Amino acid sequence: MKPAAKNALKENPLDYGGSEVAREIELFKSCHAKHLVYHITDNTMRPGYRAGDWVGGVMLPPEALELAHDMDCIAQLKSGAVIARRVKIETLGAFKLSLYSTHAASAIEHPPLRYLMASQIIALAPIIRIWRDNLQTNH
Repeated sequence: MKPAAKNALKENPLDYGGSEVAREIELFKSCHAKHLVYHITDNTMRPGYRAGDWVGGVMLPPEALELAHDMDCIAQLKSGAVIARRVKIETLGAFKLSLYSTHAASAIEHPPLRYLMASQIIALAPIIRIWRDNLQTNH
């Protein structure tokens, strides 16, 4: 299943920017059949990730979403949005997930998505790879 959001998986390697990054992402996709690739466009996940980074992860099976607890993940939501967030599993009562940004200054503009039911998540992929353009500077 292909992600629906514009920031998710791209089909044309040139869409990834630099040719080295494009080759790396294509290799990642060929090695992981069930994957999500996401282009970070804001500072919600700083300091670990910054605007312009590409991140990739391998999708967890639906019955294993609890393995994402306390991990930075790419989440594809039923609403069609694809975002990178830190996952917290809430197990009081029913199984629920909360998605948080790691950059405190972004929390007001991008508040946590709290207590999502597993049915609201299409795919969850812990981030295992970051691609960064060598020309990027810290900002």
